[in-house]
Amino acid sequence: MLKVHGYCLVFWHFSHNPFSRTTSTNPDEVFNWPDGDIILRATHATDSRDFRVHKIFLSFASPVFREIFQLPQPSSATSSIDTIDVIGPPQALEVILRFIYPSADPPTINDLTLLSQVLVLADKYDIGVARSRLRTSLVRFARTEPLRVYAIACRLGFEDEMKIASSRTTSIHLPGLTELPDEFKLIPATEYHRLILLHARYRKVEAIATTPSQTLPSIKGSFFGVDRENGP
Repeated sequence: MLKVHGYCLVFWHFSHNPFSRTTSTNPDEVFNWPDGDIILRATHATDSRDFRVHKIFLSFASPVFREIFQLPQPSSATSSIDTIDVIGPPQALEVILRFIYPSADPPTINDLTLLSQVLVLADKYDIGVARSRLRTSLVRFARTEPLRVYAIACRLGFEDEMKIASSRTTSIHLPGLTELPDEFKLIPATEYHRLILLHARYRKVEAIATTPSQTLPSIKGSFFGVDRENGP
């Protein structure tokens, strides 16, 4: 851990540096601070990249990182700086760091796969400053890719986003699909079953609504009209 006077030195350094490295287009220079006191090594498949950053910012943003830094780290024979392995794509970790560093511009994510990867990291390390904004972006994708958003929200336990995405899937004929998005492989079958039940209820109400002599009934019940424990 850095000493108190070390914090002062770090803040002095940042106050005189406009975070030019965080805006670099060269992947080898982004978040490669010469005075960084920790290395985060992001690895995904064959892609691996080191980020030399500062414990103080990670500690403020993430209680998980703060606890990690309090634990003894294995010594390295090649470097005096500790290295922490982060399982995830380097691009996703870079996005997370752009949220953590105060003078870095928060990125706009236009790819749902990347957004999902970043959300998983934000959830794993409890990085609230990123998670709240990313959930808003997830809702935006529900307009065009509701099934994928539903599965991503299920995986992360985002109930509000699940409701929004599920309501947008009703225009899709689920039994007619030859395959589901890959994100469904990462959620329990019960969540897909809930979606099927929602569609069944929606079709039933839709059929009644198109019959002039019938009165549209109210839909009651918990989320999706299905009680997780007691069934529909």
